[in-house]
Amino acid sequence: MTMKNIFAITMLLFKSIAEGHDILSTVSIPRTLTVESNSHPNLADTQPSPQDHPDPSPARSAHMVHRIEIDEGNEVTRRAKADEFRLLRTLKGHTDWVQSVAFNHDGSRIVSGSHASDRTIKVWDAVAGGAAIQTMTGHSSSVDSVAFNPDGSRIVSGGADHTVRVWDAVGGGGLLQTLRGHGTLVWSVAFNPDGSRIVSGSSDWTVRVWDVVAGGVELQRLRGHSDWVLSVAYNYDGSRIVSGSRDNTIRVWDAVAGGAALLTLTGHIDAVWSVAFSPDGSRIVSGSKDNTILVWDAVAGGEALLTLIGHSGRIWSVAFNPDGSRIVSGSDDNTIQFWDAVVGGAALQRLRNSGVRSVAYNPDGLQIVSGSSDRKVRIWEKLIPAPSSIQSSAPSSVPSMSSFVNSSLPSASLSLSPSPDPSTSSTPVSQKLSTTIIVVIVCSVTGLSIL
Repeated sequence: MTMKNIFAITMLLFKSIAEGHDILSTVSIPRTLTVESNSHPNLADTQPSPQDHPDPSPARSAHMVHRIEIDEGNEVTRRAKADEFRLLRTLKGHTDWVQSVAFNHDGSRIVSGSHASDRTIKVWDAVAGGAAIQTMTGHSSSVDSVAFNPDGSRIVSGGADHTVRVWDAVGGGGLLQTLRGHGTLVWSVAFNPDGSRIVSGSSDWTVRVWDVVAGGVELQRLRGHSDWVLSVAYNYDGSRIVSGSRDNTIRVWDAVAGGAALLTLTGHIDAVWSVAFSPDGSRIVSGSKDNTILVWDAVAGGEALLTLIGHSGRIWSVAFNPDGSRIVSGSDDNTIQFWDAVVGGAALQRLRNSGVRSVAYNPDGLQIVSGSSDRKVRIWEKLIPAPSSIQSSAPSSVPSMSSFVNSSLPSASLSLSPSPDPSTSSTPVSQKLSTTIIVVIVCSVTGLSIL
């Protein structure tokens, strides 16, 4: 091929990017790139052994087949599309399962709590490199739940040592309060919207409310569940508490006037491991060991509005995004999934992530954080569509790329087959684009076609 051919292909790639199509985001990228040629001598030593390909396709048997393995880890097998999430950063430091993760109020910090042999809480810089800023020790067993207060100055944790603890998140990570009263494991904790109260749920079947301002006094003990309380959360104004239990039910409580049970929601057929209110408090999302996610009317009678099916394992964690239009879920099936919280339907995206125990959105909805049984915390970022105004920026004198290539490259072809596992995230477009251009240029010079 001539330099004219190389220029044509390169220009086509950049034009596609400029028009917002991003050719690498509209197809699945195969983990194996197969390059065929009519016995090119310079690549003869890269031909795979018969054991690698015991049964080659008859259509390709007359050619030399060269396979280039694109191994980017089990988290990455295709390029994410605009409005999807991709892996941004992996945070390492815990030595056991990461049980719980959360962002602070402005998304600049992440807190994580870890399982039994680690039993630490870590605070991470979510912006500049993901370094661990603080490590808090004090729990004598697994840290099963962590959360920031509304201004990010405090962290609350609940543990298998039966305690709820409050930590200084700004000045060194010191322990400020230890709240005792639960008779066994504390599975879930959360601050109310003004940071003055904490709610906790425990294996002792109770939901408890604590006054942080008055030194951690127990204000309310809410009874009604007939098994472990696995998840608790406040609504947007702190007037309601929702709880999910191993008794397969969800309860909504009056958090202001006496703690009465207002609603009991039934529909799951196994333990409810995670619950959350929508940002406006009108809906509740729940994730269960029955592998389903349910969205409920939190105001008028507690009707189940949506059933979201797609996970093949226990759902450990669910959360709404900041505008209530999306739900993220994490599961034992090694995936993070995203859902339309308004109309339901199939999952919008699946990300591969080993044993997901906890997921959370940041305040602007452009990132999520996950904690996993592989001892890692991961930050995932949303891809923003390119502005449409870029399309008109190309000079009018640039010829049609399709006609240019069709006339110049009669024998060249680029075909990217679908990924065998479309459930996973992406790598940055710059990496994929660089790889593609290099492959195209090399194959242009050598006379190969990329199939």
